[in-house]
Amino acid sequence: MTKLSVCISTVTPRRSLLSRLLSGLLDQDGDYEVIVHTGDNIPHGTKVERMFREAAGSHVVVVDDDDYLRGDYMEWVLPELNPGLDFLGYRIHCTFNGNFWMSVPHHGDLPSNRWRQLKRGPAPKMPTRVELARRVPFKNHYQGDIEWAEGIQPLLETVKYIDEELYFYDFWRAGSMKTSWNDGTEQPDIGPQRDLGLFDFDEERVRWL
Repeated sequence: MTKLSVCISTVTPRRSLLSRLLSGLLDQDGDYEVIVHTGDNIPHGTKVERMFREAAGSHVVVVDDDDYLRGDYMEWVLPELNPGLDFLGYRIHCTFNGNFWMSVPHHGDLPSNRWRQLKRGPAPKMPTRVELARRVPFKNHYQGDIEWAEGIQPLLETVKYIDEELYFYDFWRAGSMKTSWNDGTEQPDIGPQRDLGLFDFDEERVRWL
């Protein structure tokens, strides 16, 4: 069985940002797969649940299409993903409009995942055993990830933590996807999405849905 399924939900206006993520991710070696679910009017939660169902990995992690992973992410993460591990936490490096915001540790044995806290519980942005990830609904609204995290935490029995910044949360207010994009309704004016150009990556290494 593959160790890790990286699940990415995307929309057309973020083509440039997605290419940045995939370019850096697919340069890494290891036993993992990358699933990208497209579709501008398919709800985000619906995409995530389908990727969880179709994942070949023993663990799944959700990566937002405008974020990216550290260049040695797989070197740190894959050796820890044994079949008996429920959740692997690490630090998220957060930027706001291009400026450093905070560095946030996520631990599997903490109950809360609210943004006001500087030490948080589990999140879909960390590897979770796929059987457990599938048991908790990922709802189609803006707080869907937080509710999923709060639902998964009581199910976690074996957890580990790496005190390294392995995930980069690159938030820009002008390009933030609004609630209507998460529930699948049409929203013509979503604000400008950053155009970083198109990064090269091997499309054949991606499983497109």
